[in-house]
Amino acid sequence: MIEAYYDQFARFPDFPALVIHELALGRKLPPPIKDTLDRVQPALFKLIQDGQAEGSVRAGPPVPIIMSILSQPFYFAMVRRLVGQVVGPEFEQPEFRAMLIQHAIEFVRRGLAPEAREVA
Repeated sequence: MIEAYYDQFARFPDFPALVIHELALGRKLPPPIKDTLDRVQPALFKLIQDGQAEGSVRAGPPVPIIMSILSQPFYFAMVRRLVGQVVGPEFEQPEFRAMLIQHAIEFVRRGLAPEAREVA
């Protein structure tokens, strides 16, 4: 799921800024964005609820869990240009992008894991 969002933001790099811009102006999301989110949301809820039912995802309300998962790729896409100015051209290299994705995946896995279980 995280890789899919990183890929989506790579294809549409202005998406996070557009969302933040619209929300900062107090506007509703444009229909194409809202429609997309409405289609994806049930699958995300089911993924979390199924994981909770089988014990592989910690207990908790799905909305903040989903928001936490999506915040990683969204944030990195949103600050991409700024971080690129600090880190330099390395930030645009596929290896650096792969490292960010692996970091986000590990971060989310550890955050979703039931407390008594260590993530491999």
